[in-house]
Amino acid sequence: MGRKTILFALLVSVTSWAQEVNVYSTTFAQHYKQDIPGLDRSVYTPLTQFLGIDATGLGKENLSLHLFGWGNFDLADQSRLDGKAVGSISHGYMRYRFDQANGELQAGRFAINHGIGYGQIDGASGRVDLKGGFAISAFGGRSVRHKTQDAEQQHDYEYQRDIIFGTRFSYRLARIGELGFSFVQDGTSTSYYENNNSEMPNDHRRRLAGGDVYIVPIAGLMFTGRTVFDIADRDLNSYLRDDHDSRLAENDYSLAYKFNSSFSAKLNYVQRNLQPYFIGSNFPSLFSAIENDKHRSYSGSVTYSNSESYEVTADYRHIYRNTFGDSDRFGAELRWIKSAMKFIGGAGYHRVSTSGVNSFDPLKPSYSLSHHELRAWAMYDTEKYRASLDSIIHKFDDSDNPNLNGQSLLCELVASVGLKPAENLLISADMTYAATSVAKNEVRCLLRLDYKFGFTAKGGK
Repeated sequence: MGRKTILFALLVSVTSWAQEVNVYSTTFAQHYKQDIPGLDRSVYTPLTQFLGIDATGLGKENLSLHLFGWGNFDLADQSRLDGKAVGSISHGYMRYRFDQANGELQAGRFAINHGIGYGQIDGASGRVDLKGGFAISAFGGRSVRHKTQDAEQQHDYEYQRDIIFGTRFSYRLARIGELGFSFVQDGTSTSYYENNNSEMPNDHRRRLAGGDVYIVPIAGLMFTGRTVFDIADRDLNSYLRDDHDSRLAENDYSLAYKFNSSFSAKLNYVQRNLQPYFIGSNFPSLFSAIENDKHRSYSGSVTYSNSESYEVTADYRHIYRNTFGDSDRFGAELRWIKSAMKFIGGAGYHRVSTSGVNSFDPLKPSYSLSHHELRAWAMYDTEKYRASLDSIIHKFDDSDNPNLNGQSLLCELVASVGLKPAENLLISADMTYAATSVAKNEVRCLLRLDYKFGFTAKGGK
């Protein structure tokens, strides 16, 4: 926390010589109790603070600073495994925009998105337009290390983050779209650890190359997509190569067409080999880099919209996973918009039909994940007051699913009310009731305070 606190104070002090500064703050306060038989009763009152600062005109008109961070403080019992007071700077960087060629430089902690290079880094990046419709961007630095609650997912986390760099080269097709080629490498030295289910080591280096496309050949028709390959020089046994596309990390393509002002349709195809796709992820709590599985899906949707009152969407998606088999999700959603009444709402139904999942129980060798999903929501918003209600229900076909703990009907209801006493201040409260497989009945309350203000060098707001 020491270096982060110093960096935070330094970045904040820089704003004192900015021409314009905007500050936005959000505070969450929670209070709940936990009483588990056989364990001590705990009372949790965590306070979470988010703070962001955008400052422009730092000495020069084109120089700006952008900062966002958070801190969590326990006012009662400790609610997190990593301490009663924790925090992080999500991004904090300086940016300079050039007057010509759409040029830009930035340095600090920021998110990267250069075609296929996604994540957070501590480093620098830049881009510039070239002659003839060409453009180039590049970045370099070190991946941000995110702590997780599960130490097993960080077994060798510290050893694979020595450097990350990448680039994207693109060509803009006049009045049609853009073609791009990208490369990213994360980690230069190998990092192995033993998989619990195998003695085979897993290599976490990430070296990806791919292309992306954005084409609008005629009015109303749009085609987008990308193909990404894992090009790292790995041991043949580092992950299974049982078919011709084992080097493929991702295919993701979409085709959308707007027939008129009311009717539109969209098609999408996705193919991912999860191990090369998640290799080198700096979010180990969310993505498993050792999951040797393949995912493939295709989907479609049609939407009819009456811009003055409602919108109806019907959709279908088929998903295939090597480990789980096939599943289908289909249904429809209605959105109701009444701008004059300051009211919007909606309701939807979807059916999920899945293959049987293998079980280790000899009395029940498989179980089903098929279920019905119903959702309804409404929101009323005026200049000073706002309120919302959101509900979702899942009804599973198989009540013997071991993951449900005998509770096949799961639901959650969230009610929220808010008051805006001033232009830059919002006070709101949320109450949630849930019946889940983990907690049969759960009630939580959340208080939230959003505050924004800004000023200019000449006094201003």
